[in-house]
Amino acid sequence: MCTYSVISSAVLRNIPSMVANRINCLSSSEEVFNTAKPYYEDALDRSGFSNSTLNYHQPSQQSQASKRKKCRKRNILWFNPPYSVTVDTNIGQKFLELIDTHFPPGHKLHKILNRNCVKVSYCTMRNMERILKSHNKKILQQHSQPAPPTTDGCNCRRSTPCPLQGRCQASGVVYLATLRAGKEEFSY
Repeated sequence: MCTYSVISSAVLRNIPSMVANRINCLSSSEEVFNTAKPYYEDALDRSGFSNSTLNYHQPSQQSQASKRKKCRKRNILWFNPPYSVTVDTNIGQKFLELIDTHFPPGHKLHKILNRNCVKVSYCTMRNMERILKSHNKKILQQHSQPAPPTTDGCNCRRSTPCPLQGRCQASGVVYLATLRAGKEEFSY
């Protein structure tokens, strides 16, 4: 038998029954099951599962019916109007009424746009005040000129003299390093 420490004993105990269930699912009849059965019993025997016999069982009608039934995901279209306290009109209700009037049951888009497929929610949208403030802030920032970066002064953290003679904040500085190894000098 397998002696893997990561596999629980419950899983190891149930391997023969799991193999039998898998062959049952893949087999269309008892004949097909019986032709495949010796190969799997031999493999189980070599793996240490001695005295394990695989038995065919007829799938029940209920399990076949449940296999046929598929759970498909509903395609829901969400309408998220911006929320504002000052608006007295129920925008969600008006929107759904518009869907009802413009996409009646005979319309070719009724399958996609109806009350079952379109939902209204205020919770995922920012309120109108936040939308306007962020828009105005973006517009004002585009028109204002950013302050030019300071090019003079020193902001060194050390108390020792500045290696750039007090011009640490200058932009486009090219550094030069000279290395001496014995009698040779290398500049980078």
